Amino acid sequence: MTDTWPLALLRILVLFGLNLVPIWGFTQEQWTPGTTFVLYWLQSAFSIPITAVLVVMHRRATHKQGHYDATSMMSGGRLAVTSGTRRARSKGTGHGRAKRIHDAVAGSTPPVVTSSTRTTQTGRFTFLSGFLMISIPLLLVHGLFLFLMLGVVWKDAAGGVDVEDLRTGALAMLNMMAFGFAVDVFRLNERPFAWLRHRSETLMQRTLVVHMALILGMWVAAFAKNDAAAFFGVFLALKLVADLCSELPSWMPKDKPPRFFVWLYERFGDGKTDIYADWKQWGATMRANFENDERVVDPARCERS
Repeated sequence: MTDTWPLALLRILVLFGLNLVPIWGFTQEQWTPGTTFVLYWLQSAFSIPITAVLVVMHRRATHKQGHYDATSMMSGGRLAVTSGTRRARSKGTGHGRAKRIHDAVAGSTPPVVTSSTRTTQTGRFTFLSGFLMISIPLLLVHGLFLFLMLGVVWKDAAGGVDVEDLRTGALAMLNMMAFGFAVDVFRLNERPFAWLRHRSETLMQRTLVVHMALILGMWVAAFAKNDAAAFFGVFLALKLVADLCSELPSWMPKDKPPRFFVWLYERFGDGKTDIYADWKQWGATMRANFENDERVVDPARCERS
């Protein structure tokens, strides 16, 4: 389901609002880069429980298969959150499903994951647990780098954190995020699992953007004298663009690989496989898995699993 234009417009306005808070504070209220970076970290910290609540609400409202055996691969910058049968398959216990996916790609039968297959596995991860296992450690690493940057690299006023400014910014962000949560909850039971997967993955992508900016900032601060203001001004603009791009539809592979990818494969690959056939097979498998994620399963069995 694609959001209607009013909902899509509201989502974009929320993103603008979340980015305008630090931009306004930094440019108009003379917030320090340290205060603004901590505010971005708090945004990520607030987003994790909010997204987790959305996952739980969507799971109870839809009972989609993806919540218990989600497909999410690294494609076009998307983070991997793989759970359930696919983890078991890597240990040699999911050959039956691998064969069904292969048959589906070949055009015979659609892939089906039975409840008995899921309930007999050990160490199974739901989509929610997979999301938390990635996002929380990423947030902690992000916080460690932020501490090193503000406490070791930016020791001057640029790295200072004003508690009052931080409180003002955090309250403004929480209000924006509460409004965004209300927009996301609207008609939640009609939203596909793909929408929820996209929401969780873009959250981690935004955290990585800020994290990479911190690493870049540490290098800039180490070799430049007047680094903070110039670097941070560019970062604010890039963060806004990255957030807006996160609202674009998810990328799905076409039948033919991009020309640049083919060039890389021909230049650095072993030349033993057909890149066009492999790409087509991979895309068909992804689409079959994503379709399987949208299956509605027995609610009683879901609650017990």
